[in-house]
Amino acid sequence: MKGDFSRIRFSPKKQYTAVLEQQGRVALDADSNEQCAIHDYLRRTETVDVIGDYGAPANEAGFAITVDSSTGEILIGTGRYYVQGLLCENKDSSLTLSTQPFLIDPNLNESEMLTELRRSQGQASIRIFLQVWQRLVTALDDPCLREPALGQADTTARLQTVWRVVASLTKPATNTSAPSLTQRALSPVLGTVVDRPVSSVTPVGTRPVSVGTGGTGAATGTAPVSTGASTGTTGILPIHVLTCCEQMYFQTVDASTGKLSAQTSGGSDTCGCQPIPAAGYRGLENQLYRVEIHHGGDETAATFKWSRENGSVVSAVLGVSGANVQVDSLGPDANLGFQPNQWVEIYDDTYLFGPTPNQPGNLYQIQSIDPSSNSITMYTTVSPVDTLHNARIRRWDQMSASATSNGIPLSSGTWLDLENGIQISFAEGTYQSGDYWTIPARTASGQIDWPPCDSDGALWQLAKTVRVHSAHLACIHWDQKKESFQVEDCRRFFSPLTALTAPVSPQAMHVTQISWTNDDIVTLDQLVASGLTVTLDGSPSGPINSANFIVDFEIAAPPANTDAAKEFAAVFQRAVFEGAPSTILRGITITDSLITVNNNTVLWQLPYLESGYAQRVTVLYLNALLAAGAPAGWFARARVRLMGRTIFSGSTGNQLFLDGQSYGQAALRADGTTPRVDLQLPSGNDEKASDFESWFYVAPTLLLSSLTINYPALTVTINSNNQVTGVTSSTAAGVAPQPVTPQATLTVNYPAIADTTVSLALTGATGVGTIASIPSTVTIKRNTSSVIIPISVLGNPGASTTETFQMTASITSAIGQAFQQSVSFSVTGVQPNIVIQ
Repeated sequence: MKGDFSRIRFSPKKQYTAVLEQQGRVALDADSNEQCAIHDYLRRTETVDVIGDYGAPANEAGFAITVDSSTGEILIGTGRYYVQGLLCENKDSSLTLSTQPFLIDPNLNESEMLTELRRSQGQASIRIFLQVWQRLVTALDDPCLREPALGQADTTARLQTVWRVVASLTKPATNTSAPSLTQRALSPVLGTVVDRPVSSVTPVGTRPVSVGTGGTGAATGTAPVSTGASTGTTGILPIHVLTCCEQMYFQTVDASTGKLSAQTSGGSDTCGCQPIPAAGYRGLENQLYRVEIHHGGDETAATFKWSRENGSVVSAVLGVSGANVQVDSLGPDANLGFQPNQWVEIYDDTYLFGPTPNQPGNLYQIQSIDPSSNSITMYTTVSPVDTLHNARIRRWDQMSASATSNGIPLSSGTWLDLENGIQISFAEGTYQSGDYWTIPARTASGQIDWPPCDSDGALWQLAKTVRVHSAHLACIHWDQKKESFQVEDCRRFFSPLTALTAPVSPQAMHVTQISWTNDDIVTLDQLVASGLTVTLDGSPSGPINSANFIVDFEIAAPPANTDAAKEFAAVFQRAVFEGAPSTILRGITITDSLITVNNNTVLWQLPYLESGYAQRVTVLYLNALLAAGAPAGWFARARVRLMGRTIFSGSTGNQLFLDGQSYGQAALRADGTTPRVDLQLPSGNDEKASDFESWFYVAPTLLLSSLTINYPALTVTINSNNQVTGVTSSTAAGVAPQPVTPQATLTVNYPAIADTTVSLALTGATGVGTIASIPSTVTIKRNTSSVIIPISVLGNPGASTTETFQMTASITSAIGQAFQQSVSFSVTGVQPNIVIQ
């Protein structure tokens, strides 16, 4: 804060709670300001402890983001939002991204940004942030701070909370969290596991969320969720793909690491007749020196500026013409005004509230002063500033030969003279524009207060800075199916204290983790490979079996082998082909299977490879039932229920039952776009016993249905240099061969739920890689059921020579089973041309 202060000395480490006045003592600005700082610190700390780092009151939640497609505007909702203990309040119901008061961005065009998002076809998002910081407001910023009764004197300043909503168009990141060693060791076949981050702050009125899948699964579990090639590895089974909001919460801001130290030097180096004074501060007045970074960078690139008045000598700029600057005042006197050869900084609000906030102005050196016209002439031409946006001129006091329009170089490890015996030195590190240090200097002691009273007492001090806090408001997506903008709300909420619920009762057991993602999709082979794992906060003592751990499959076709069922199946298949109906009839299949309990972990499994013939047939029959609706994306819904009144620990009279009720919250499926209902864990609503319920969708095992080649018999064509230029094939009997593009078509049994990698191999007696070649892998994209495989013919087998090749496509399920499809084609050569050298 560049105010006219004597010193700044509040330190939270001292744990002061009040400043107490004593009779007959001098009143100091530092005491009153320290009391304000104490109040601010206590209030913000308490707010963060109660609300969290971010939070909107549930009854007056502010800064909701909406999109008005008709006007191409992004609207900012009214209400309140707290960021790091700072209250942000918007009372303007018509506020848009481009009309807010503290964002001056001439390049901002909401309509163009939304148009670009629409063009991205779902491959990008607009991320909306709330930026918040505090700034010092003086009478130059608010004329109401002047007192007419005192001749328009400015007696005090104000601390203002500045907020603004900013947006950026961003393509989504893939992996923002690396797997732990434990996760990588779980299953080399399944591959990488990605955690969902756990919020560092739990909003008031909600229960903490355990690490895991979508806030529900175990961090070290192998959840049966969509296989996919998001990382490009065959057989990958990610636990959770981060949503846009979750990715935003991962973003961090690098802090400055550079430090400064200050000291007083020895005597003067002049040859006067007076005795050389002792080391110390030699100024005639008490000062608060300010050293501030002008341009950031490391110690070799950064520059600084300094002021003996804490940068508080400032006037309003009324106009700029060439090198001449018209100001409202040249200062009250020579000490607090402007003089020739001094350096000044000229800026306006576009520097403070531009796309990057709190940027420094431009430095100029004064050539002359004209008191009669209140004008200042610089040595160089002054860049125009906007006088309608609070243009300012601020004095800095560097006068050495190293002072330039870019500031003074840092020169780390070297003591630099300021004035009157004060020296500073910078350490290696990174510095950001606006970083600053204050150094009180006192004539009574002839010393400087260093280390400062508001520091940790070390000789080398990190900089203070204007901290810009960033809160995450929303992500805007373009929904291709609905042809509309969809807003993903990233805000956090808290309830009034009167609406808070008691903590989860310790007189019950609770579900703390599950290994699957609620309301998402898995394939049957993944479910067979991983099973369903439920983790409790206690160890059950009673039996858990298919009677109280119930798994139902709601399949989109009746399983009964009746005439009515067969007739329905025929109509159903036609409806799938036509993309209708919207109403789906489901049959319920209750699945009793193997359940084991190990301490506080309950595992439900569908045995397969290690089981007998009858069990394998059962799983295959279930897979066949799932196949009916898969082409239309109508997957079976699996419901999991744990009966809370029959799952307990302890003995009679001292039993704890399962309190399994879980509340829902918004989330996205593994595809990153489809909304789903997540469960808040641990479970519990303070009942003695309640059921746990969850659901997910099961698709059949993805299989290769067919592999075909458009032209199985190919004949090469060559040029005069015997280079293969293409191939021909006979399209019909009696028709001359025509140039063709050979390719194969690979089809799977239904549109894949995730990008899936298929391995390809080409075999033949000879000529593989020299006569013909194919890629080693191909990817079945999500929501597609086929892919084209190019065939490259590279060489000429020779006159009347035919080479036969076999192409094989293979895919491996989650349980290690390989499925293949093969097809053959031939390449016939031609007589090479005789090339005369």
